[in-house]
Amino acid sequence: MGWEAIDLRIRHPKGNQVISTLTENSSIYDLKNEISRISNIPISKIALKLGYPPQRVDLPENTTLGNLEIQSGETIIAEEDSNASQKNSSVPTVNHQTQKNSPQKMKTEQNTLTQMPNPEGLIMVRRVIPADNSCLFNSIAYALENKSKTKSRDLRDIVAGYIMSDPERYNEAILERPNYKYCEWIQKSDSWGGAIELEIFSRHYEVEICAVDIENAIVSVFGSEQGYKERIYVLYDGIHYDILVRNISEDMDNSMDITVFNTNDTYAHNGALALARELKAKKQFTNTNKFTIQCGVCYAKFTGEKQAVQHNKETGHINFQEVST
Repeated sequence: MGWEAIDLRIRHPKGNQVISTLTENSSIYDLKNEISRISNIPISKIALKLGYPPQRVDLPENTTLGNLEIQSGETIIAEEDSNASQKNSSVPTVNHQTQKNSPQKMKTEQNTLTQMPNPEGLIMVRRVIPADNSCLFNSIAYALENKSKTKSRDLRDIVAGYIMSDPERYNEAILERPNYKYCEWIQKSDSWGGAIELEIFSRHYEVEICAVDIENAIVSVFGSEQGYKERIYVLYDGIHYDILVRNISEDMDNSMDITVFNTNDTYAHNGALALARELKAKKQFTNTNKFTIQCGVCYAKFTGEKQAVQHNKETGHINFQEVST
C-alpha cells in the first residue's frame, strides 16, 4: 500500500521549517530523525509537543504518526531535553516539564481527588468565566488585571501587537495563516485564544501560566524556562477556559480570591491537579476529537476540532458552537 506524504510544520530552537518526507505510517522515530536533520538536536534528546494546549509526547518511538492522529498541516514543537536519553522510551509516561525542583514533578505523587488545604485552610476553586469566545482573555484578566471583566479587548490588542512586531517568531508556519491575517482575526470578539496567546501573556506579564487540562488531568506550563517567580492557573475543558483561584470554597465571595501564586507553591499545584481529576471523574470535559460543532455562519456541522479548524481555513468562518448530535 502506498502512503501519501504529509506536510508538517516543525517549530524547533533554530527556527521553523516544513518537512514533507513522512507519511501517516512513519514512526515517531522517523519524525525525530527528520527533526534532528534540520535542527542538529540528537535524536535521543528530542522532546515533542503536540495539540492544544501543547502536550508532551512520551510514547514508544515505533508509534506511527497515524496512531497519534497527526495529519498534514499540523504544527509540532520540538525541544531539546537533556534528560531524554535517560528515559525508557518503551514505557509511556506523562511529563510536561523537565525543569528541576519544579512542583510539577509532584503531580504523579498526588493521585487523590481530594485537595489538601494549605496551612491557612484554603483550597483551589474554579471561577466560571462566560462562554463568549473570550474566555481565555477574561480568565487572564481575572487573574492579572484585578479581576477585570472588561479587558478582553485590550488583551486581544496586546496579542496582536506582539505578533505584528515579531513576524519571524510568529510566522505563517506557526500561525497557520499570514501574520497580518492572524492579527486581524484575533482582534475580533468571536475569535478564540489558545496556546499562542498563553505564551504571549506569559511573556507580557512575566508569569508562568499553567493550563490545567481536565480530560487528561495534566498541566502544561507556559514560561517555565524564563525564571519567573509567580504563576497563575487556567482550567481547560477541551473548548473553554475558566480560572482557578484560592479561597475557602466556591461559595465564598470572590473579593477574597487569590489569583497569583509562587511557582514553588505545591499546595496550589497539587490542588489544581486534584480539582482536575475530580472534574474528569465527573466527565466535565469535551473530547474535541469526537464532539459535534456547528458553524454559526453557514450552519455546517463537523465532528471534532480538526474539521472545524479546516473549515475556518477554507472559509474564514470563525463563529462555532458545540451542538448535540
